[in-house]
Amino acid sequence: MVVIIYEDQDECFTQSARVNGVPNLRRVHVSRTRSGEEDADRVIEPMFNALTRPLTAKEKESSTWDVKDQRIIFEGTLQEAQEFYQQT
Repeated sequence: MVVIIYEDQDECFTQSARVNGVPNLRRVHVSRTRSGEEDADRVIEPMFNALTRPLTAKEKESSTWDVKDQRIIFEGTLQEAQEFYQQT
């Protein structure tokens, strides 16, 4: 699989790929400013290459997104909670 994405969205895509267990998913960057026809001529070779080249060991790696559930627990009255959160 190869994803076509705008270059300025690469970090967002990287995080999304990691969350979905495919941290090294191949991508080809397209332009926001070039016409589609002009950009297609530029990306056709990298796209073909990305689709036909065997996966590397790194690209075969999977991942899991492990977010620790860090909760702030407050016990007390509503007034105490309000005073606590207004300290800052």
